Amino acid sequence: MIYDLIIVGSGPVALSCIIEAPRNLNIAVISQNYDTGYRLDSFGDKAYSESFGGGLDSWHGVLSSNLFLKFFPNNIDHYKNFYNKFYLDNKLNNEDFSMNKIFIPRKKISSKALLKQLNQKNNISLIFDKILYINDSKIISLVSDEHKYFAKKVFLAAGAVGTGKILHESGLAKLNSYIGNHLNGYGKFNIPIKNNIITSRFSKHGHFKTVDIGSYRNNEFMSYKRPSIFDFKNSIKLAKYKTIYSRTKKEIYSTIIKSLSPGLFFEAFYNRYGIWLLANRANNYLQIEAPYIYQLDNNYDVLVDKSKLNLFINDIASNSEFKDFNLNTVVSGIHFYNTVERNNNIGNCCYVNEWNKKIVVADSSNIEKIGGSHHTFSVMAMASLAVKQIYNT
Repeated sequence: MIYDLIIVGSGPVALSCIIEAPRNLNIAVISQNYDTGYRLDSFGDKAYSESFGGGLDSWHGVLSSNLFLKFFPNNIDHYKNFYNKFYLDNKLNNEDFSMNKIFIPRKKISSKALLKQLNQKNNISLIFDKILYINDSKIISLVSDEHKYFAKKVFLAAGAVGTGKILHESGLAKLNSYIGNHLNGYGKFNIPIKNNIITSRFSKHGHFKTVDIGSYRNNEFMSYKRPSIFDFKNSIKLAKYKTIYSRTKKEIYSTIIKSLSPGLFFEAFYNRYGIWLLANRANNYLQIEAPYIYQLDNNYDVLVDKSKLNLFINDIASNSEFKDFNLNTVVSGIHFYNTVERNNNIGNCCYVNEWNKKIVVADSSNIEKIGGSHHTFSVMAMASLAVKQIYNT
C-alpha cells in the first residue's frame, strides 16, 4: 500500500497537519512511542515522552505568535484562523497576535484532540512503530525494525531530537555539534512595580500577557513580570519547587498543597488565570535562547556542556536586568531546535517555497533561531499552512 501522506510523530504538529489535510487523502500517522533520550531533561525535570501524543499529554501552556510572524508576517489571518480552531472567541484583535503578546489558554490541547481527528476522518491510520530511516526515491520508503511503509509525501514531526535522528540515519541531513534549547528562569527578584505593568487582557478562553522581547549577545529573549510574594527567593525552596510545571496536573496540585507555601499558590494562580493578588512587587521571569550548551551524543541522548552552561549563565547575569539569573533560578524546558543543518534535499514547513518537496520537516529540528518565546503553537500553524499550500485546501 502507498499512502498519500505519512506523518511521523503524534504530537501537536501531527494534529495540525491532519486538521488541514483533505478528506480524500490516504494518511498514516506513525507514533514514535519510544524513549528519545530526554525522558529526564538536563536539570532533572520530567518529560513525558513515553506515551502516545508527543512529549506531553497536553500542548501547549503558552501560545505565542512570535516565531510564525518572523517567517510569515503577512499571514496573520492564517494564524488567527488556525488559532480559532482551538480557542473560539470573537473578541480577539489583530494587536493580540503581535510579537510582544503571549496567550495563556484555560484549555490546553490534549492528545485526545488528535484521537478525535483520527476518528472523524476515515482514511487515517494510527500506527505505533519506530522509524529508523527513510529512503528517498521515487516512492518514499520508511523503514522500521520489522516493517516498511511507502508514501508519496512524508511530514517529519517526531520532535527536534527524533526528527534529527531519522534525518541523520537516512543521510538526508547532518547533526549539528550543538543544538538549541531555551533556558527559563528568574532574572531579577523583588522589583517595585505599578499595577498597570501586570494587567492582563482577558478573553473568554484565557488571558493575554504583554512581554518584553529583546536580544542579549545575539541570543533572543522574552521576559515578563511574575508575582514576588512567593518564597522562590530562597534558592533551596526554588530548587525543590521550580519544576512543578513540567509535571502532571495531579502532581502540581499535590506539590502546591504540600509545600505550605502561599507564594507558590499565588505564582501558580497567576500563571493559570492571569490574576495578580497583592501586587506591589514582581520578579522578572526570563526565557532566552541557549544554542551552544546542549549536545547529542552517539546514542542521541541530550548532554549538557557544563562549562558552556556556566559561562552562558554568568554572562546573562552580568546584565543588570537579569542579575539574579543563576543555576538555582533556572527552570529548564524541553524546547529543542536546530538539531540538524539545513539541507536542500528536504523541505521545511517553516521556510517559504520549500513545502513541495517529498520530505518535509514539520518541527523545529532545522529552524536556526526560534526566538525567545514559546514556539510549539507557531510551528503547528506553520505546518498547517504548509499542508494548505501543498494540497490547496
